[in-house]
Amino acid sequence: MANESPIRFAFAFGMASGHINPSLPIARALVKLGHEVHYLSREQMRAPIEDTGAHFTNELEECPELYEGRKEDLFGATEALKLEHGLEEDPMMLSWVKLAPISLELGLPGVLRWMQRLQPQVLVFCPMLNRDAFFAAKILGIPRVPLLTTAGPGSMVSVINQFLSWSGLSMPEIIERARKFPASAEAIRRLADMGVNYEAELELSAKSPGAIGCMVHSPITIVTTCEDMQDPVPPELDAVYSSQGAKFVYVGPLLDQPGARRAAGHKFAQFAHSDSSAEKARDSPKDVLEELRDARDAGRLIVLASMGTVITGDSPDFGWAVKPVESQRQGLTGKQLCQAAWSGVFDAFGAKEGDLLEKTPLILVSVGPQKDALDSLKVPSNAICKPVLPQVDLLRAGVDIFLTHGGQNSFMESLAAGVPVVVCPGFADQPANAQKAAELQVGLQVTRPVPAEGEEDAAAASYTTSVAEALRRVKQEPVFRTAAAECGRKITEAGGVQRTVDILLETGRERWKPNDRGGVDYNVDSAVTGPGSVNFATVTEKFTLSSNTFALYNCMNVMRYTIEETIVKVAHMAPAAQSTASDHDLGETAPAVFYQYLIKHANGSLMAQTSQYRLPETDINFTSFIPGSLQTDVFAMAKRQGRWEGTGWRDCRTPQKGWNISFPEKKGDNLVAIATVQDLQVAALTVLTLLAWREETVGSDGFEHAGQFSMYWSLVSPSRYKMPRLMAKVEGRGNGIKTCIVNMGEVARAIKRPPQYVTKFFGNDLGAQSTYTNKEGEGERSIVRGAHQVEDLRTSLDKFIEKYVCCENCHLPEIDMFIKKGIIQGRCNACGWQGELDNVDKLAAFILKNPPDESGHGLSTMEANVKRSKKPKGGKEDKNADDDDEDDDDSGSAKEKKEKKEKKEKKEKKEKKKKEADDSDEDDEKEKKEKKEKKEKKEKKEKKEKDKDKEKKEKKDKKEKKEKKDKKEKKDKEEAPEDDEDSDKDVQNLTHDDEQTKSVIVVLKEFVDSKGGKPSKADFFEELRMQQLAKVFDNKVRLFIAFEVLCGNSMDAKALSGVSELIDKVISSPKLPARDVLWALDAYLQVNPGVSKGFAMMLKVAYDEDWAEEKEILSYYQEDEGVGEPGFDEAKKLAAPFLTWLEKVDSEEDDDDDDDDDEDDD
Repeated sequence: MANESPIRFAFAFGMASGHINPSLPIARALVKLGHEVHYLSREQMRAPIEDTGAHFTNELEECPELYEGRKEDLFGATEALKLEHGLEEDPMMLSWVKLAPISLELGLPGVLRWMQRLQPQVLVFCPMLNRDAFFAAKILGIPRVPLLTTAGPGSMVSVINQFLSWSGLSMPEIIERARKFPASAEAIRRLADMGVNYEAELELSAKSPGAIGCMVHSPITIVTTCEDMQDPVPPELDAVYSSQGAKFVYVGPLLDQPGARRAAGHKFAQFAHSDSSAEKARDSPKDVLEELRDARDAGRLIVLASMGTVITGDSPDFGWAVKPVESQRQGLTGKQLCQAAWSGVFDAFGAKEGDLLEKTPLILVSVGPQKDALDSLKVPSNAICKPVLPQVDLLRAGVDIFLTHGGQNSFMESLAAGVPVVVCPGFADQPANAQKAAELQVGLQVTRPVPAEGEEDAAAASYTTSVAEALRRVKQEPVFRTAAAECGRKITEAGGVQRTVDILLETGRERWKPNDRGGVDYNVDSAVTGPGSVNFATVTEKFTLSSNTFALYNCMNVMRYTIEETIVKVAHMAPAAQSTASDHDLGETAPAVFYQYLIKHANGSLMAQTSQYRLPETDINFTSFIPGSLQTDVFAMAKRQGRWEGTGWRDCRTPQKGWNISFPEKKGDNLVAIATVQDLQVAALTVLTLLAWREETVGSDGFEHAGQFSMYWSLVSPSRYKMPRLMAKVEGRGNGIKTCIVNMGEVARAIKRPPQYVTKFFGNDLGAQSTYTNKEGEGERSIVRGAHQVEDLRTSLDKFIEKYVCCENCHLPEIDMFIKKGIIQGRCNACGWQGELDNVDKLAAFILKNPPDESGHGLSTMEANVKRSKKPKGGKEDKNADDDDEDDDDSGSAKEKKEKKEKKEKKEKKEKKKKEADDSDEDDEKEKKEKKEKKEKKEKKEKKEKDKDKEKKEKKDKKEKKEKKDKKEKKDKEEAPEDDEDSDKDVQNLTHDDEQTKSVIVVLKEFVDSKGGKPSKADFFEELRMQQLAKVFDNKVRLFIAFEVLCGNSMDAKALSGVSELIDKVISSPKLPARDVLWALDAYLQVNPGVSKGFAMMLKVAYDEDWAEEKEILSYYQEDEGVGEPGFDEAKKLAAPFLTWLEKVDSEEDDDDDDDDDEDDD
């Protein structure tokens, strides 16, 4: 772990103690290794979770869509949803299937928000209670590991069959009814829009009841039992899991360290009263473990009893007050069952009157949270009854007999300790475990009675007798203890917590990681199977416009090889083409993508290359070049195998999918243990990793696909280019039906375009009216009239992004939009491209009428136009007015042009007439005019001086205000508590004095040195721009970095002139305003005060190179435009000689201009 980066794990577990308790020792072990663990669970679980060192998030607070206004229960808010949808009378199984998609739709948004904020590398979750976490991780592409706390994948078959028998319906009948239930059908359709194929889940359940979709679609599931102790798996269920490559790893019980807190003794309602009357038995003055040890030392028998957390809790389906047979609601309630079982313990081993306490067995009973747990029982003096007991610690310390409900955890924990059992099962998998205990001869079972109505008391009494008899028999017959001890030995060999941690760490090791060279690293062995798989080399990626170059470094961070990737897209004859001639018809062709890789030595010489590979072929060969010869040699052959449909190749496991590589015999069949990055075999493995990655990220329709941008965004700077998935829902009916884009504002802000533009584009593209509003109390609403599929909207969004967001040259979403001379134009912040955007599209007219602001991301006049449109001529505001961006005609602008033209003609006519009338008085008029101009000039000068004084005062006030604000912010920052949750902070631009900025400078200096100190303009700017994308800083900081890299800490006029071409490229791509150039020079001065003597001459270089005009320089320093900026005060003093010279030159030029004017007058 010392050399590994910490991995962030998300754990999602519900309210069932038996499901969350096995996860706690895993979390504890991961935290001890330095990793992060974040739980999403209920408040009742906070204490045991935080005891592990993990972070806790309250599920109820995170998912208001599901829980706000609803009472929570074991399965979310199922009972409340039953009431909402009128399903109280439905059989339990039918109501569950109907409500499952509804509950998932309500819970998914909150879990998605949690994961997006957390950005975990792995999700560990309960596959039965936390399906929303599974789908959220699947949508976000996060690896998922289910933790199954029942007896294997076949454990749910008997449970589901029992529920079906209670309902009187078959699974296909239940699913058919659920599909016809309107609320379920609507939820399933909306889930599909969010990327969840819930129909597939229903088909899976119909095909094989007991199959759990979360495990079918997860490459590996951890199971808390031993393989030879799992429940039988029916052939049809085994076929379902096998067909998807699902793998189950049996690790045995996951036991925590001694003294660890466990989840137990709670109710499902968050603030429910959970005090128990159990303490009335007797209040032991000693710690329970100490009591047990003393009793063992005294030779007393130790009996432990626990009926679990669900039956003793408040579950409406299986809890304290509920009878088990759901269709008739007959049998013993949870309370009657538990009290009858405990009575059996008291009858078998309770102290009788006159017994010496020291000679009687010690009875320990965990009774749960109910106030009336022991209200009708006579508790013997040798019994200690508490709401919660440290069960695992007690079993380890030495228990002779364990009466248990047969829950999977309790059953496995007892066997791990070699303790025989008497199982009194309640529901679900407990009867199967009871039967298993009898078959393994580790104990006996006493089945739950189901008496007819009115016969409950007699049945409970008989049950008590049976329990007492079973306990006495297990005590007397040694076969049970012998069999339990043998099971304990097998369980120890399963691996437990350590094996589970190893699996999770392997899953969580990031494939692509940012590195300090501005690229990303990748583990070589990801998608490779068979001979030659290794995991010690990394790849660094650096993008260019035409191809991709990957540098292969060794463990000492020395580059050994580069891998140059060429991707070619061509149009080939499609199946529809009938002749060679039709091959040239684009309608009859389809794109094909070819890849080829060159492996080069660090000195640039070609070492090997691949054959051309075209997706989805299955074979690729690697050919090496023999130095000093024209001969070549095939040194490696790779074959693509397994199923490659869909995504998720990172989870490759034989035989799911992968590449199998082999080397000819003369080269060695396998890589030896001492293989290094210097070996060509390692480079070949790297190429296969890249190919596997390409297969997932590049769209089937070719190289130039929107997914290519997503690939770049996710690798270079995920936080910078993350765009939420567009979501929509259809509202209304008939003529009033409309489609609401739920997260339009969020999507628009992500692509830095006004939501009005995107909404309008949707309307135009789909041939419908569209409306965007942002009213107080309503929030943002983006509406497109009619019912539209979300996929159509996403396709339309792709078109908008292509036209108005992505650069035409480099295809990055770095375009700033602006309007110049009535034309919509764009400027790319990535490559410097500038040109016209689509001015033909219908949207263009709308943009011209509602232009973007200076940033190109928002509107400058839209809101004002809307406000004006809401006020009719009378001046009163029209409250019903709306920002409806339906098509407008251009009659208004035509009318304005006509009126302007008529006004101009009228003015010219009037002036001509006046000139003819006053021709005779021309001399007097000239004199009068000169006097007037002189007066106006004087007034103008006085006004300018007055404005200048006013502006100075305002700047002074502004400076004082800024200093006051900075002082306050500094104070607040010092007083504010530190926040360790870096994941919750927004990504901020680097400043010039940031530590990461210094690391960028070091990296770029190394790059310049690698080019002999003389990189080309294009290479230098590209490298600098890549660092800017990866580290996130603005363009003026980018210029500051260029000064530092190219001139070091001793820049002067000569040095600056020597690199002026490189600096000019940085300043002009895009054109930096003069104030930013001067800011960068001042910041450089602040960091390098030793250059102060030559600062004035540096300014002169900036002036000579036209990086800043004289008026801009004078205004910046003399009018204090840079007040408060780094280095400004010192720079202003040092600039004084240059500013004086600049004013003098400016004055001389003005005099020359005046002389020229006089000559012209002559």
